[in-house]
Amino acid sequence: GMPSVKSVNALLVDLAFGNELVGATAQTMADQVAYLGAAEFLVPEKWLPMLREIRTNISEKLTDTSVPPEFYVAQLLRVPIGLVRYKLRN
Repeated sequence: GMPSVKSVNALLVDLAFGNELVGATAQTMADQVAYLGAAEFLVPEKWLPMLREIRTNISEKLTDTSVPPEFYVAQLLRVPIGLVRYKLRN
């Protein structure tokens, strides 16, 4: 079935910090591919330029700097903030 939000977030944190999966099994690799597929489905690559522009516009208008602009992008897309951070990492 679909991976849980918690497991997707854990994977995204690993990917964002470049953690190697020590002793990665075939199942772990299959899970990774599934999560990356889910990530692409939820936030397609072709949206990224538009999402970066939205993030820039939000951050220019933000008065409360305690809330990151990615939070609002995540709300807009109804996806976990970890996914937005991962997709917009560059």
